[in-house]
This record gives sequence, C-alpha cells and structure tokens, in this order.
Amino acid sequence: TVSVLYWGRGSMADQQRSAQEEWHRDKAIIVTQSHNLILALRTNSLFCSKQRFGDFGKEGSHKLMTSIKTLRKDLLNTNQPLVHSRILQPFLEVSKSEETTGPITGVALSGLATFLEMKLSFVDVPTIIGIATAALEVKSEVADAQSHEAVLGRILQVLKACVCHPLGVCLPEDIILNILQGCFAIAMHGAPSELLRHTADATTNDMITHLYECVVRGTAPHCFERVFEFIVSMISTEAETLTRLLGPAYAPHSDPSDGSALPFKTQLAATKYAGLTLVYHSLATLKSCLTEERCKPLLTVIQNQLCRALLSVSSTMDNVVVIAQMLHTVQLAAMYCGDHIGPQLLAFLLGTYLKDDTPTDIQSMEIKEVILETLMEFCSIDSFPVFLVRTYDLNMGCPNVFEKLCKYLASQCYPTAVTMVPETGTTKLTSFNLCAFNTMLQLIRSVGSRCSSPPVLPSPEQRLLIEKKKSLQHFARLFLEKPKNAVKHLRSLEVGPDGRNIFGVKPNSNGHEIGRMLFENSPALDKRMLGEYISEGGLDPEYERHGREGETKEEFSMRLAEEADTKEGRVLYSSQVREGFIAQINFKGMHLVAALRLVLSTFLLPGEAQRIDRLMEEFATRWHQHNTPSDGIRDETVNPFYDSDAAFVFAFSVIMLNTDLHSAQVEQKMTPTGFKRNNRGTNGGKDIPPEYQELVFDDINDNEIKMKDAVTDIASEDFQWKQAVLKSRATGGTVGPISAVAVRDYDAHLFTTLVGHAISALSAVTEAVDEDTRRELPYGMDKSTGPVGGEVIINDAMHGFYLCGTMAAHFNNTGVVDKLVIALWKFTKILEPKAGPAAVTTLGRSSKGMLAIRALFNIVNDHGECMRDSWVEAMDLVLRIYLLGCLPEQQMQQLSPVNSITNSATFPNYVPSTHVAQSVASTASTVGSPTAAGPHTQSFYECPVSPIMSVKPYEKPIIEEEEKPASTWFSLGNTEEVKKRQQAQNQAAMSRVCRIISECKIAAIMEDRMRELSDEVIVWVVIALIKNSGVEIPQSDAGKDVGLTAHPSSVHTTVFSVHLLADLLVSNGHRYHVAAKHIDAFYTRLLVTAASYTCSQDANTNKQEVAYWIAVGEHVVVSMMRILVRLASEPGRTADRTRALLNGLTTFGKFHNKVFGLLVARHVASAFAIILKTDALDDVRDAEAWENLIMLTNKCGLLAKNGSITVQCFEILQSMAEKSSFAWPDNVPSLVQGLINLYHFFSTSSEDPDWEHVARPGTSPSGGVVEPVTLKVVSTLTRVRDTLISCSSSLKNPSPKWADAWLSILDGFAAVVASHTSPRLSQTADALPRERSDALIALQRSILAGETANLPVNVCYDAITKVLVELVKRLCGQENKAPVEEKGGLFGRFSPTMILGAALPDSPAPSTNKSGKENSVKGIDDLQTRVLALMCRAFLHFTENAKLASTPNEFVKAWRLILGLLFAYYTRPPPQSVKSDAGEAVKEAVCEQTKNMINVLASLPSPDLKAIPNFWPITHDLIVKISPALGQHLTLLGLPSSTQS
Repeated sequence: TVSVLYWGRGSMADQQRSAQEEWHRDKAIIVTQSHNLILALRTNSLFCSKQRFGDFGKEGSHKLMTSIKTLRKDLLNTNQPLVHSRILQPFLEVSKSEETTGPITGVALSGLATFLEMKLSFVDVPTIIGIATAALEVKSEVADAQSHEAVLGRILQVLKACVCHPLGVCLPEDIILNILQGCFAIAMHGAPSELLRHTADATTNDMITHLYECVVRGTAPHCFERVFEFIVSMISTEAETLTRLLGPAYAPHSDPSDGSALPFKTQLAATKYAGLTLVYHSLATLKSCLTEERCKPLLTVIQNQLCRALLSVSSTMDNVVVIAQMLHTVQLAAMYCGDHIGPQLLAFLLGTYLKDDTPTDIQSMEIKEVILETLMEFCSIDSFPVFLVRTYDLNMGCPNVFEKLCKYLASQCYPTAVTMVPETGTTKLTSFNLCAFNTMLQLIRSVGSRCSSPPVLPSPEQRLLIEKKKSLQHFARLFLEKPKNAVKHLRSLEVGPDGRNIFGVKPNSNGHEIGRMLFENSPALDKRMLGEYISEGGLDPEYERHGREGETKEEFSMRLAEEADTKEGRVLYSSQVREGFIAQINFKGMHLVAALRLVLSTFLLPGEAQRIDRLMEEFATRWHQHNTPSDGIRDETVNPFYDSDAAFVFAFSVIMLNTDLHSAQVEQKMTPTGFKRNNRGTNGGKDIPPEYQELVFDDINDNEIKMKDAVTDIASEDFQWKQAVLKSRATGGTVGPISAVAVRDYDAHLFTTLVGHAISALSAVTEAVDEDTRRELPYGMDKSTGPVGGEVIINDAMHGFYLCGTMAAHFNNTGVVDKLVIALWKFTKILEPKAGPAAVTTLGRSSKGMLAIRALFNIVNDHGECMRDSWVEAMDLVLRIYLLGCLPEQQMQQLSPVNSITNSATFPNYVPSTHVAQSVASTASTVGSPTAAGPHTQSFYECPVSPIMSVKPYEKPIIEEEEKPASTWFSLGNTEEVKKRQQAQNQAAMSRVCRIISECKIAAIMEDRMRELSDEVIVWVVIALIKNSGVEIPQSDAGKDVGLTAHPSSVHTTVFSVHLLADLLVSNGHRYHVAAKHIDAFYTRLLVTAASYTCSQDANTNKQEVAYWIAVGEHVVVSMMRILVRLASEPGRTADRTRALLNGLTTFGKFHNKVFGLLVARHVASAFAIILKTDALDDVRDAEAWENLIMLTNKCGLLAKNGSITVQCFEILQSMAEKSSFAWPDNVPSLVQGLINLYHFFSTSSEDPDWEHVARPGTSPSGGVVEPVTLKVVSTLTRVRDTLISCSSSLKNPSPKWADAWLSILDGFAAVVASHTSPRLSQTADALPRERSDALIALQRSILAGETANLPVNVCYDAITKVLVELVKRLCGQENKAPVEEKGGLFGRFSPTMILGAALPDSPAPSTNKSGKENSVKGIDDLQTRVLALMCRAFLHFTENAKLASTPNEFVKAWRLILGLLFAYYTRPPPQSVKSDAGEAVKEAVCEQTKNMINVLASLPSPDLKAIPNFWPITHDLIVKISPALGQHLTLLGLPSSTQS
C-alpha cells in the first residue's frame, strides 16, 4: 500500500524504479531530521544515558530517545519504504511530550515542517491531518519567553506547511478552521512580541491566499465557505465572542497591569484588524470569481455577514488602523461584487464616506482623513463614478449618490472657521481640504481623460431615466411641501402616445393609480408626509353647500359618484389611494408581524389614532385576503384569525404593544399575560391561540418595530437587514460589468452632475491657498514625498479648470465654459490699470493671478467657440493687460490702434490729427490718469498707459514706484541695499508677468483664433468689446440715437475697443452681417454723442469731455472706414449690408463743421476713393445710400482744410457718375450740386497755396498731369447728361425726377459759364476762354439737341426761366433778384427803367488780383452776348418744336422775361472802363437777336399766338422803345401794331 504512493505512469519497472529513487531521496531527508532530533535530545540530560560508558544494562535510555534511534536504525538497515506512521511517530511523540523543552520541541516540529515542505512522497491527507493535530497539541516545558515563542513560530511553520501542501485543499474544513483558530490564538496569546504577532498574521494570510488561489485555479473541491465565514466572524467579534475565537486555553485577560497579556480593547481591535486583513486578501485573490456560480456561497456570505460586519465596524470602532483596513476592504468588495451588494454599499457610502460631520478631536480628524484618502482611491477607478450613476443615480428607488459625492467633496474643499488665522482673519487649508481637492481632481481627470474621442450622447433609455429621475426629485420636493400640489403636478405632466406620463399616470387617473405610483417611488418620498397623505379620510361635499342651481339631490349624487375616484380629497379617492398603495405588497405566507414591519418600512405611521385606524384596517384586509386560500382552509401558524376584522384588531394591538414595550415614558411594561388578556375574545368571539400571541410578544420584545433611515441604518435591525439582503440578491448582476466603452456612455451625465461642484471646489481651494508660493503647505496624500508648495496646488487647480473647460467644450455646454472663464477672471482683478506699475508687481508675486491668466487664455484659445457671456471678462482682461503694457513688443504692435490702421490698405500713411493728440494728452494729464506719465503721453493712439509699456519680456523694467523700506535700527545704515533688493524683486515680478502673458499669445487669439469662430460667437465677442469700451450705454431701444456717458480717463479704453472691433471685422469681413446690428448701433451712438459734444454751445460743458469725444469720434470714423473698405473688397458681400453701412454714415454729418473738417473729412475721402475703385457699389442701387455717399463726399471736400482732399472728393464724385449702379435719375441733382459746390469752393478759395497747382494745367505734386478743374466739371457733366438721356425710354413724357435731373445738369453748365466772375478765376482770365467756351457749348448742345425737341412744355419753360434767364442775370452780377412787375392786363405794366434798375444794375467795378492785372472785360462781354443769343435761340427752339406757345401763360412769361432782359441790356449805360465800341456791339447784338425772334415767331404757322390777345401790338410797343428800327421791321412784316389795335 505504501509503495503505491511512489508509483507513477509508465511501465511497472519504470514505476518501481521511480518509486525507489523517490524513497532514497525521502530516506536521506528523514535520516537527517532524525539525526537532528537525536542531537537535540542529547542536549538534555533527561534523555541521555546515566552512565554513558558504563554498564548499559543497569538502566535503559528514555523512550523518546529509543523511538527515534529505532527509526534511524530501520532506515539505515533497509532499502524498502517504511509506513508513514512509523516515520512520523518519533517526531509526533516528541512534539506532544510535556517533558521536552522548547528547543527539542522546535527541532521535532521543524522536521515535520520539512517533510511537508519538501513534499515527501509518503505524505497524504491523513498524514497532514495528524501533523496538524499534533502541532495544535504541542505541550512543551516553558523555560523562558524566547524559547516559547520560538516553539510557537515552529508551530506556525508546520500549520502553514499543512495548508499550503498540494493536498492541503483536500483537508476537511474543520481541520482548516482549527488551524486558522490556532494561528489566531498564537497571535493573541498573552503579550506576544511584534515579530511573533506579525509572523502569525503573515502565516494566516498565506494560508488564506493559498486556499483561494486554488479556488481560482479550480483545483479546490469547494469554495471554503466556512473558512470565509470564520474570518468574517473575526470582524464582527464582540466581547462575548472573543473567548470562543481564542479558545478556552487563550481566554482574554481583563487588562492586566503587569503586561503579561494585551488589554482586552487592544485584543478586540487586533482581532477585527486581523479579520479585515484576511477578508481583504481573500477578495484580492478571488476577484471576479466571486460572481461565478461556484463561488455563490461566498457571495452570499459577503452580502449578509461580511457587509453587516463591516457596517458594524464603521459605526462602533474608533481605531484608525481598523477603520482604514475596513475602508480598503469595502473598496475591494465594491470593485469585484459591487453589483451584488447595492443596498449594503449604499449604506456605506451615505453612512461612512459621505457623512458630513465636523471632527472634534485628533482621533476623529485622523479617521476623517483616512476616509477621504480611501474615497480618493475609489474615485481613481474610472468605472466607479459610472457604477454609482448606474446603480443609484439612475435608480428610482435610490438617492443620487454621485451627486451627493460631488457635493460632499466640494463642501470639504472650503476651509472652516477652525483653521482661521487670528492675525489675518483668513482661513488656511487643512489636510481634509486637500484630500477632498485631490479627490475632486481625480473625478475631473477621470472624465476629462476620455474627451479626446468624439462625444457619446446618452441613449434614449438613459435620457428617459435621467428625465424620470429629475421629475421624481421635483415631485418629491413638492410632496414634502404639500402632497396635494405634488399630485396635481403629477397629473399635469406631459403624456405619451399611450395617454400616460413618465410615471404611467393619466391626467384623470383614479386613486388606485396614484397609490401605485406613490408605492413604486416611496423610497424617494418623505415617509412622514407619505403616511399623512395615504391615511387621509377625505370629505365629500354637501348638497346644501355645493349643489348647482336647479340640480336635484339625485343628480348631485350621480355627479359626485362620477368624480369621486378622481377628485382630490373625496372619501372614495382617499380610500382608493390607500388600497392602491398597500395592494402593491404581496403578503402571502408572511407572518403578521413580519408583514407589519414590511408595511411600516415604506412610510411613517402618523400620530393621529383615526389615521392609524384607517391604515391598519386596509393592511389587515389585504393581509388576511392574501393568507386565506380559496378553499377557506388557513394555515393557523400564519393566519389564525377568523376574519379581517380580527386581524385588524390584533394589528392595532401589536402597534400598541410595540409602543408600550419600547417607550421610555411607559414605566410599567406590559406582560405576556396582559397582552393575551387585552386580545381576549377578539377572534370572532374566540381567543387567538396563546402560542401565536406569545410568539408575537417575544418578537416585538426582542426587536422593536423601528422607523429608521432605510439606507444608512439597515444593519441595526434584523428585518431591514434581511430586506436589504433579499433586494441585493434579487437585483445582483442585473447591471452587469462595466466595459471601457460603456463608461463613455455616461460621461455626459457625469459631467453635468460634476462640473458645478468642481468649479466651486477649485475656486475655494484657489482662493484659500497661501499667496506666498515659497511657503510649504500640507499637500497631502503621499507623505513620503514631503510637503508641496502652494504654487503646485494652484497649478493643479488651474489644470482642473482647464479640464473642466475641455469637458464643457466636448459636450458643447456653453454655460459651463462661461462660468469657468468668469471664475478665473475673478483671480485677475489685482491687475488694475489705475494702480499703475504696482499692479504688475503685485500680480508678479501672486501665482494664482498669473496662472489664472494663463488658464483663462488657454480656455479662450482652445474652447472659445463655446464661450458666450464670458467674452466680456476675457476682453476686459485683454484690455487691462494692454493698458498696463504687459504684452511683448510684437504683440503690442499687432494690437496697437495705429498699427492696425497703417497696416491696412485704407490708411497706409495714417497720422492722427495733431489737435486730437494734444486734446487727449491734456485730458489724460488733467484727469490724473495713470496713463499720463512723462514722454509716454505723446498721443492716445499709441496707448502709452504706463511706463511699463516700454518693458519687453524677459528684460528688466524701469521701476518708478517703489515700496518704501521699513525704517528700523537694523536698516538705518543700509537703506540703499534694501532699496536695491526691493527693486530687484519688483523687476523679477514684472518679468514673471511678462513671461506668462507672452505665453498666452493674446495677439494670435485676437487675430487668428477669431477667424475660426462661428457667427454666433463673433456676435458675443462684439458685444463683449462694446461692453468693455469704457462707455456707459443706457438701456434704450436699438437704433435710437441716445447719448452716452464716459469718463475722459477712459479714452484709451474706448479707442482700443473701437479698433479691436474694427480689427475683428476686417479679418472677418465676410461675416460682418452677423454683428452688423450691434456694431452699427454702437458706432452710431458714439458718433451721435461725439457730435453733440462738438456742437454744444453750453459754456458749462467739460472741456475734458469734449476732448475725449473728439478723439473717440476720429477713431470711430477711421474704424468705420476700414470696415467699409473691407466690405468693399469682400467677394461674398451683400448689397444690403453695404447699403446699410452707407446709410449709417449719415451720422458723420452731425459733427460740427470745424470738427468734421479736422477729423472726418480726410478719412472718409480716402475710404470712398478706395471703394469706388472696386466693384463694391455695383449692386447698391439704393438712392438713399448714394445720396448719403454724395452728401458726405461733398461735405468732406467743402470742410477739408487741405486742397488735395477737396480734389480727391471731386474725383470721387466723378467716379460715381461712371458706376452702373448709380441711381439714375434720382441722385443726379445731388451729384451735380456736389460737383458745382466743390467747383465754386475751389474757385472762391484763395488762402491755400495748394490751389495754385490745381487750378492751372500742368504737373501735379505726384508727377501726373492735372487736368484743369473747369474742364473736369464740363466733361463730367457732359457724361452725366449723355447717360441721363440714354437711360430715359421716352423724352415725350419723362418722369419728374428725370426732368429735375436734366435741369440740374443745365444748372451745372450754367454755373461753370458764370464762374468767370469769381475773384479766384478772374485772376487767370487769359487761360479761361476755352473753359468758358466749352461750358457754354455744352450748355447749348444740351438745350438745342434734337432729343430735347420732344420735351414737355413745362420742362422747356423751366429750362428757359430757371436756367438761361438766371444765367443772364448772374452774368450781370445779380443772381437773386427778378424784374419788378406791375400787374395789369395780360402782360402787366412794367417799366424798362424798373427792370434795368432791379435786374441789371451797373456791373461791378473791376477788381485786381495779387499780381495787379485788370480783369478782361472784353471776354466777359463776349460771353454775355453769346448767352443772350443762346437764350433767344432756346426760346425759339422750344416754341417751334416743343409747342411752347400752346401754353399761353408760360409762353407769355418767358417772352416777357426775355424782352425785359434784352431791353435792360440794350439801355443800360456801359461802365466807365469799357470803350463805347463795346457798348455798341452789345446793342447791335440785342437788336439782332430781337429781330431774329420776331422773324421766327412771325413765320410760325402756330395758331396759338392768335389765341393771345394783343400779343403783337404790345410787342410792337415794347420793341419800339428798344429800337425804332425793330418797330419798323415789325410793320414791314405786316404784323399788327399798337395803333392798329
């Protein structure tokens, strides 16, 4: 039999040879151990011979020595294997002997351990059992403590070898339990040394680990459930059970003072710690195998005994080490089987981890710190937050644990008043705050690390759960305030296709459905209010008070019956709510007390007796119904009651018994006899079985029916604990494992719940951290690394802010990004421009301020697309940084208003107005702004706010403000060194600021990043810049011209904002339309206010404000022109946007003329010149837009103090006429008027020497050929005339606008012809005959052209009277007066003398120019003669072709004016400087023209003249006065004379 142990596979011979070889190996080991034992025995005189060299026969050796020698002899004398009992017998006898000392026993035990560890082939299960039993029964002589502990150590070695042997897993569990109990007893025996106790603990851990490793590998026959129960029982050990665990031989001592044993409290804590350690190693070994079918018994132990024991430790122990081990054990249990212990883990989370209490002593502080550290380890697991959400937050019957976790962590980040520093009044961060802070960072990093991949939106099922949970929470809040309002809200929820809302309730649901809904969601409702609501009795209305008019009692009753089950507060409805609530519970087979406990766990029993009565009645009815079979045969052990009334009475009696037995106010408690006596005869006239009543009495007496928190107090009551275990077993495994992909499905919900509390926590820690970055703060978690500086804490917080921003952008949550930016912006408020250089040095010493700036701009750069309102704070920070000059030189130049202008194509040579620069400089210095310091206030557009502007990054700035060193006797002799040291510190601080800001790349954000933003975000940026402009914008309707207010010191702020707006729109011109409304309104308001200040005549007007608004006005004009030019070059522009901007430019006209000429004219002219060279206006056909453009151009040319600008405006008007989109004929009068106005302004101005080269043909300053201005006007008017004629479809019936346009062109030609009388052009009369002649020829062609023959009579009449007649009068020097008429008859009576005196006075005396030359009268007379001839020819032309005579009134008026003018010219005396020959020539010309007209009129076949009475007689009388020869000529023609008439 023994030899079989050595047989293996193969042939018989091979097996025998292998067995023989193994026996030889085993034999050598056994011989060695036998020899060691013999040597050990010989060291003791008891076991050696009395006479070692004498007579051996007198006295024999000791039996122990004889036994071991015999074994050695047998081993040496045979080659055959011995029986295992023969081999072990000497070793076992020595170990059990009371005569041996510790060293001898240790050698024997060492031999047994060697047999097991070397896996000798004779060892089998019985052998191991025998060895283990012997080790546990060791009885050696205790000589000293050291040798005794050595023996105990050998015992531990043997026990470990027994369990860890390959056959150890086959040992009976009783043996294994005995081994474990022995190891535990050794660890707790007396007062063991640290080495022995740690050895015992390590031995036990190794055995447990080995056993469960075998379970994992599948080599164990079972899962060692009793072993697991044993180590769990160590955790739940109390005083009465500690003796049982240690065994009778190791009973606990009662705190001996001599140190011979451990104090009982220490033994208890050590026992719990040892059990927790063993459970921890067991769970760490089993891992995911716990949820497999083979380990189901272990999972049951975890759900019941382990979780309850852990909860007991958390609520009773105050030992930090035990608490820490308990928390780590809970962590492992949650990791590997959390899905199966949901209710139990919930009690841990809410009762231990998230228990919001303030520690009062050092021990409680340590415990709390340990809890927070463990919680941080929990949160470092990516799947843990998802587990909380899936298991609790999305469970209708559980609170939102993850939300509570976030809220708890955020609250723990705030320093308390306990840590307040009395000297400063500030609070300091503690280890609690930093633990919570790091835990919050773990959550942020966990979610933020998954934001690199595309976002995963919640599934429809998840969204439904989230929506339902939110609705339930809202319903619970309403229910807590007033249940009836909550039910009313429940009925009003939106319903689905099935007519039910998210809770399955219809709008007209009866009480049963409401009761069902309340039961299903009872865990989320307040139990007191729930008990009050379902116990209401209701009240039906009375007919006398609530009956309708004409309604009978029967009709009233029928109506009430129809509404009874849906009307809140009715009797039927209230009873249905109770029925529907309790009907959801299945009482079948449940004892009445157990059923009563179950019911009372869902609500709090009200205090009113009537309400209790209603509830107990409904409960008893439902319970009795469930426990009464259809055949009527009841189980008397469960339901001994005759009917439901008997059950109701007994249930009420049980409630009274519970109050009587457990109320402190009841002194005399009820007895079983009294309880039976109270229930006598209540069971249908009979008594309830006495044994049933005794059972109920004992149950209530032992376990009170309590109403506790069903979540955190489940371990304190057996019934609630059993319910939790049943629930965990029923729902365990339903959620399933969490995969890496599934984690991302919940990120959106995790972020929404986390981010608000995260921002609060990060802000609190950043606010409370020590400003001095050199001070070391307790940073916490890893004590081995030592403390970490406050700057690291701030840096972690800023990284947390950035991660939150990344998550918010990942899920496109704009509101969160705004909150983050605003939170960071608050830490930058120390950078205040009014403080000057001191603000920069203060910022340089503040790590939180600098790091907040960097974090803020990182968010702006990376996630600006998700910013909305926070752009206001971001732009405010940009402005403050710019004003303080903290930007690097390159970025400063990029953002400089002057550079932004000069770098554009609009104003490449822009130089701000000297007047404006001086005004602003004086304003800044007067107001006392920190921006006015020495030479840096050259002009506002350079924005020289402080001397720090000249500081370049990484260079030492010049410090103008220094802190005064403290005057102490230590420093009196070394003040200069202190001053230098402070200056060096200030310079270092400024360099840090510049370095941080240079890393932010603000200029790149303002330029490149803005191009990537969407249209919506561009609008928010524009609004932010407007709000940060330093101008207070009153609340008013958009588009209205309202005044603005601003302090003069904010001129730099306003200018910078205005130009940043322009830069933004210039770089995003194709998207101008998205923000056009805000930009136009802002610029318009600025211009209106600026114009109002410049035009103000109030003596009380602040000169500083005037200077401010003048400066702002010019920059607004420049910005608007830049935008307009950008729009003009934009390929995708729209005519509507361009037209809107052109119409908005009318505000420029509101400026005072002087200010307009200084600030506006040159910028507008430059911009218009560029625009007209593009095709920007090709699609603008709006007359109003063109009108505004002409008006502004005209005003710029007239008010500009520079001749080149006027010429440029003139050329702009010329270019307008060439545009195909020009509004013909609507804007022709304005265009002509503008050309003529500029021409007259040019011709009358003689102050500016620049006009000299403009007026004469030749070379321009730029090297080009300059065409004479007169020829430019004539050629332009000619082109306008030709275009006007070509754009009319018919001249027979032209539109009034066309007629006005045509007349305005004629007026333009006439104005040029008459311009020779101006002092400016009269100086160069020799060079002007050609221009005058060309203008007159153009006028003649315009009037006498063939196309004009078809013009209407009224147009022809206006051409004669309003153009030609006025031209003649202007040539005579009188433009505004007309001939005086005397009314009477058709012609009236007029005196030629009166006409001559009123219309044609003496010509003005000739003037002299600068060179002293006289005017050329000859040229003027020739021009007058030609104009008279043109007037007469035009009259005849229109009379002959246009039928002017067909309208007698107009014909007579024209004829009268013409004859009057001819008479005046003929009869006026010539000037003294004119020779008589020249006067005679004029008279001859008058006579000739008159004769020609008479000839033509006489030859006309028109019958219209005949219709005019006395036309020819009166004409004869008049022309005779001019010249008798004309009268004779009229007679020769045979026309009637005055005598004939």
